[in-house]
Order: sequence, then structure tokens, then C-alpha cells
Amino acid sequence: MVPPSLGDAEIVSLHLDRRGPGTLRIALDQCGKSAIFVFDLSAWIDADLRGFSHQNVISSLTLRRAEEREVQLWELGVGCRPGEWTIELGPCFGAYGTIRADIARIVIEQAPDA
Repeated sequence: MVPPSLGDAEIVSLHLDRRGPGTLRIALDQCGKSAIFVFDLSAWIDADLRGFSHQNVISSLTLRRAEEREVQLWELGVGCRPGEWTIELGPCFGAYGTIRADIARIVIEQAPDA
């Protein structure tokens, strides 16, 4: 079985909450089947997301181990622990960028009927 490519997927939402895990939701429609990929994010979340609009199609999603990150002086006292993963969202139309976090889990949900 060939894993799905997340090119032409769409960023539906990025929810950050200081009291609990963050979530990144990405919708994918391929071969007549639709699904929502939900990434549960934790640790110190670094988000660099640009262009979020009414439509946020990405050209690719790349998941890789994060590189070393310098912890700034003002972050030391608040328990900064940079996340272990970098999610790269390639530009196509709308939102693109990177998110660095720990990924607690990835859940695939059935997409709601349009």
C-alpha cells in the first residue's frame, strides 16, 4: 500500500491553547475519499505560519526531526523545552510555513460531508 501524499491537502485549523495540547487539522481528499489528519501538539510550540486565509492548500507536508534550537535567555525561566519535530507546510495557495513541537499522536478522522 502506498502512503498518501499530503500535497493538495488543506490546512483547516491550527489551535494553540496554553492549558493543553495544540492541534493542527489538515483535510485531504484523494481518489474520492476524504479524511482529516489531526496532529496533537505539545511541548514548547514554535509556529511560523503565513498567509492563512479562506483557502489554505499546501503543496507538501514534510515531517522531520527538529534541529538544535538556541534557547533565549528570557525562555530559560519559563521551562522552554523545544519540540522534537518540525512540520514543514509547503506553499501552494494560502497558508504555509513551519511548526515545531512534540507530536503526541496523529489521528485520522472521517471528513464531514460537504
